[in-house]
Amino acid sequence: MANAEWLGADSDRLRKIAVVLCWIALGAALAACLLRADNHQLAANYAIVFAIGLAVGATEMMARYTDAPFRPLLSWPGLFYFVLNAGAAILAYYLIVELDAAPAGKTSAEKAITQVLFAGLGAMAFFRSGLFTVPIGGTDVAIGPNLVLQIVLHALDRAYDRERAKPRSREVSAIMGGVSFESARSALPMICFSLMQNISDDERAEFGRQVDAIAASTDANDEAKVLTLGLELMNLVGEGTLKCAINVLGPAVQGFQALDTNRLLQLAKIQTSNAIASLPVVCNEIAHRSLRIADPLQLVAVLNQLAIAEASKSLLIVYKLVNQYGLPTVDAAMDALAPVSSSRNVVAPVELPEAAPLALGPGSGPQEQVAGKAPPHD
Repeated sequence: MANAEWLGADSDRLRKIAVVLCWIALGAALAACLLRADNHQLAANYAIVFAIGLAVGATEMMARYTDAPFRPLLSWPGLFYFVLNAGAAILAYYLIVELDAAPAGKTSAEKAITQVLFAGLGAMAFFRSGLFTVPIGGTDVAIGPNLVLQIVLHALDRAYDRERAKPRSREVSAIMGGVSFESARSALPMICFSLMQNISDDERAEFGRQVDAIAASTDANDEAKVLTLGLELMNLVGEGTLKCAINVLGPAVQGFQALDTNRLLQLAKIQTSNAIASLPVVCNEIAHRSLRIADPLQLVAVLNQLAIAEASKSLLIVYKLVNQYGLPTVDAAMDALAPVSSSRNVVAPVELPEAAPLALGPGSGPQEQVAGKAPPHD
């Protein structure tokens, strides 16, 4: 598992280095084009339009991923997204220059500036616009320059979103581990928003509604709720602020989480010696492979050495196992070890009524009586 994490981190570093090298190569190619161009003024205009297109694409990605706004610069989907925006600006500027589109009555310098700004800032608005809509399958589809470009941009945006999901899951698990939702739902956002200086009242109110929706969910357990709370806070304040808030609150939100009554009753059904010796092994066997360890009994070895009552020892072991494997796995293990009820549905024997004695007629013998056959009549 440690090797897998190391390889994953190393792969991320190599990918970022490769993206940085691509940015350097792109800048070098742009500089070479400027130096070799016959019309340096026109080449410089193209370079400015290209830079404005990159800036527009970067602004869009930064607005979408507020938890880490500069990380799209170091991803392949982000690189392609920016270059595609810049390419659209270059194409728009080429069309403007070829068609000599510019407001009348302008000097050559003013005309060039207007064309550059219009191409750089207005290219994406033009290429994302639809000229008319056509109903297809009950849905109005916009037909225009946006038909292809918007699909490609959306695909690149979604690709980076999927790429960001993996590190975000690692970060929120490390930060929110051991945090109780009920303890953190009010205190943690309060500290996070106080550490920040530019969270608006509208954002606070919207976040409060999101927290209420999380708390009202009856299908999610406490762990899922607290992870969702952490992800929503990361979207607003970022990873570093959330980590600082957890460190500030400390035991106030990372306190002890007691088991509910139903789980305590389920533990009481298991023999104490069986819970101490077998429960760690069963949990380790049925847990997800990423949570399994080589020696599950070593996990609770210190607790086994405590000079306390066996019942208290088994309860502490359950808490330790919950921290390692999670509550669903421990629940399943306790269900497996709980003895099956001895009461069974047994069908009571049916008592058949005694047969009435047969009347013996003349000529009947013992064999007819035994066989239950009536004697033949003459």
